[in-house]
Amino acid sequence: MLTYEDSRLGIVIQYPSNWEKIVDLDGFITFIAPKESDSGTYPAGIGLRVEELSSRSVSLEEITRVQIENLTQNYRDLDLLESSATSIEGNFLKLI
Repeated sequence: MLTYEDSRLGIVIQYPSNWEKIVDLDGFITFIAPKESDSGTYPAGIGLRVEELSSRSVSLEEITRVQIENLTQNYRDLDLLESSATSIEGNFLKLI
């Protein structure tokens, strides 16, 4: 396992050593599993974005709806199995 740490955001994530980590300029962090074959299917992955919502008039539910909509439009074979809310240290998160 490898460790990704961002002290500014206060997060530490362990991920498999054969997964690729991508951090874009907007602070979106993506972890992508290696492809298992030369098929046209996308490998498994997980994305993480931290946003402060207290100063915005947009709800977490609205952000989640837009993100799911974007994912289903960009990845036609996406099979969303579950989406749920959780909290870490009193901060609510939406897991897609």
